[in-house]
Amino acid sequence: MYWMDVATFGASLLMAFLIAPQRPTGSGDHRPGLRSIVEGLRFLRGRQAVQGAYLLDINAMVFGLPRALFPALAATRFGGGAQVLGFPYAAPGAGACRSR
Repeated sequence: MYWMDVATFGASLLMAFLIAPQRPTGSGDHRPGLRSIVEGLRFLRGRQAVQGAYLLDINAMVFGLPRALFPALAATRFGGGAQVLGFPYAAPGAGACRSR
């Protein structure tokens, strides 16, 4: 199964490299910045499905323990290495098996 996974990953990587570069459509004077953020927020207004998707994602990142940030927090906020990093990863399990 591992070799099948390697083969399919290799095939998908090859296909990704074979995709021809695409030029952006629209006006050529569009530059990223504050104006593009305002344009994105204007697009978002009135589209409840997209707003709901953003709200669900923000909810998952704030309340769903963003585990990708644990290493950075362990290194910068708590000043430790791998031993300190184990505590945030173990905390949900330790709280889950707490007796009432």
